[in-house]
Amino acid sequence: MANNGAEAIDHFEQQPFDLILMDVQMPVMGGIEATESIRAREMRRSWVMSHEFKSVSIIAMTANAMEGDRELCLEAGMNDYVAKPVKPQDLYAAIDRCLAPESNEDSAPSLPNATLSATSLDLTAAARDLGDRELLLTMAGMLVAEWQQHLGWITTSLRNREAAQLSMGAHTLKSLLAMFHAEKARRLALAIEHAAKPAAGGEVDWSQCIRLADALAEEMERLKPEMDRFVRGERTV
Repeated sequence: MANNGAEAIDHFEQQPFDLILMDVQMPVMGGIEATESIRAREMRRSWVMSHEFKSVSIIAMTANAMEGDRELCLEAGMNDYVAKPVKPQDLYAAIDRCLAPESNEDSAPSLPNATLSATSLDLTAAARDLGDRELLLTMAGMLVAEWQQHLGWITTSLRNREAAQLSMGAHTLKSLLAMFHAEKARRLALAIEHAAKPAAGGEVDWSQCIRLADALAEEMERLKPEMDRFVRGERTV
């Protein structure tokens, strides 16, 4: 039990959890901010642990069952959403979805297309999560310098029908995009990563992978000018 979001983060740092039920409205620090902080800390851990890392599942619990609240929770990095008053069957269903065997750190439900219709990039949130603007600037410079290399990896893997390489390239790019809160591009990279790893006995849908890769390339093209401006010092956060 935690009395507020700050305590929730402390508990998260002290021991591993399979699942967190995160109240959205809390004193000191709310559930949205606490979740964003937990995801940022997990992201830093994943850089070290790579594929051995598993993210904790987080279910939002809120009395504000208004349109858009679910999307807000998912954008913060939560895996699912349960409205108060909590109905046991709804809570159990959300837990089952989060803890199913095929579930992993990227199993959050997809946001409606409308939510991701605009290019998304939040450098202010990225600087807050990382806690060091200069380090963020350095990381941005590295990403910009390797921009075409990451896209080229995906393109080459598609052309050669190398599913493992495609999944790895998308995974790497997804992690980098998450650092800069480039949510639309991150989710497209995530979709490619999953599409390149079909369920046991299944086959890769290369047509779907190509469509996703085209959408990712288009979104990356939209993001590039903003990243360039930040690296050149023309955009502050």
